[in-house]
Amino acid sequence: MRNLTPNQKTNLLIEQMAGDLYTSSRFYLMCILIILFASACAPAYYLKHQPNLTSSYFRYKVDHLEKLIEKNPNDLELLITATKLNTQYAYGFLLEKADRLKSESYQTAISLYDESITYFTRAEKYGLHALSIRHPDFPKWIKTKSTQHILQTEDVPIVYWTAAAIGGKISAGRANPADLIQLPDIGWLLEHAIEISPGWNYGALSSAMFSYLMSRPDKNATTEKHALSYYEKAIIASNGLDCSLYVTYAEKISVLTQNRSEFISLLNKVLSLQANDNPELYFSNIIAQSRAEWLLTQTDELFY
Repeated sequence: MRNLTPNQKTNLLIEQMAGDLYTSSRFYLMCILIILFASACAPAYYLKHQPNLTSSYFRYKVDHLEKLIEKNPNDLELLITATKLNTQYAYGFLLEKADRLKSESYQTAISLYDESITYFTRAEKYGLHALSIRHPDFPKWIKTKSTQHILQTEDVPIVYWTAAAIGGKISAGRANPADLIQLPDIGWLLEHAIEISPGWNYGALSSAMFSYLMSRPDKNATTEKHALSYYEKAIIASNGLDCSLYVTYAEKISVLTQNRSEFISLLNKVLSLQANDNPELYFSNIIAQSRAEWLLTQTDELFY
């Protein structure tokens, strides 16, 4: 550490603390949690500046929730929180890292994809269980894709995170046929959540529907037109402040149409936005901006 700057030394020490999260004493665990919660910047700040620390914090939280749910398997609050955090952890840290490592270390990437599937599957299980507790007929509804249901506004967050977990599992499974048969479940969940609360969480449902429709292997011109309508709705609902929308568009449409200039323009737009203009979107915006930076380095690989 002799040749490191003071700031580099601090960063290294914090990362070492984070790496020891599972084996350290209770004192060190308390220190890390104090750093995360006592700061006015909150965990999202550390996602940008100390990603290893934030990853360890999330891993601790989701694994701790697993133990709590083992003791309280029907606690709705625990189930809903666990669905959200498991999905966020798998997307933001495991799946994202795997995507970046594919060209450098394929086996490491595969290991991370498989690990993310574990967390996505856990989130899906918790979400479906929570919905079944709230609505005993829910398993029948989703199996038959019933239009007769009584989903309520209170169900929207758990429906959203459950759909996201299933989508993440399919993505991480690299189009495994056993997972692809669940694609209609995502559409069904999102459609009914949008019916109940179309503007929920600054257009998160419309954003998810846009991504879902553009990810369908059977998409056609009509599907893409339908997807773009959701894209526009999400832009309006988020006041244009949701960075993930532009990243998804760049990946799903600009690459598909080989529109290189549009791809670069959209990603530069993402990097120019202030991630904290909407505090509710800060966490996802930091992840989207990080992905945008990486995607720009892949431009020559994506366009030919």
